[in-house]
Amino acid sequence: MTTGPPGPTASPTNNPTPPPTTFTPTPTPIPTPTPTNYAALIYNAAVSYEKTPTSGGPSCPDKLPTKTWPGECACVWAIQNILANAGLARIANNTENVPDFEGNLPLSGYIQVSQVNAVPGDFVIQGDDSHMGVCINAMCTSVISNASGPPPVFDWTGDPYFSASYSTSAPAPRFYHHQ
Repeated sequence: MTTGPPGPTASPTNNPTPPPTTFTPTPTPIPTPTPTNYAALIYNAAVSYEKTPTSGGPSCPDKLPTKTWPGECACVWAIQNILANAGLARIANNTENVPDFEGNLPLSGYIQVSQVNAVPGDFVIQGDDSHMGVCINAMCTSVISNASGPPPVFDWTGDPYFSASYSTSAPAPRFYHHQ
C-alpha cells in the first residue's frame, strides 16, 4: 500500500475553553437619607406667617373672662397652621391646648433642649403653660407668637418668657427641637 505524504497533523490549541461567565450585578447604592431640617422649615413658615390674622382661632373665656374675641388664645392654633404650611404633621390631632401640644412633642420626634442649644424654628413653651411661640434666633432670645389682640394676629415678638404680657416669675420656659 502506498502511502502518500503525511496529512496535516492536528496541533494542540493554546486557547483553553474559558470558564463559564457568571454575572454579578453591581448593587445600586442606597441613597443616604438626608434628615429634614424641621427647625429651618418651621422658622421659614413662621416668618412667612407673620402678620397673619388669627381670629379663626379659639377664644378663651375661662382664662381671660374680660376678653372673649375669637383668636385671643390662638397660640397653639397658629403653630399648628405653621406646621401645616411647612409641610409637617400637626401635633396631637391638631390640639389647640398648650399642655396637650407639649405632651405630644416627644411622640412627634421633638426633644427638650436647653436655651443655649435652641435654634431658629424651635418651639418655646412659656413656663406656666399659658403661651408658646417659635424661636427666631440662635439661643432663642427672641420669639414670635400670636398676639391676643384685638385684633389677634401672629406678630408678637418678644423674649422666651413672653415678659410683655406674662409674669416673669413663672417657671423658666422650655425649648423643643426636632431630632
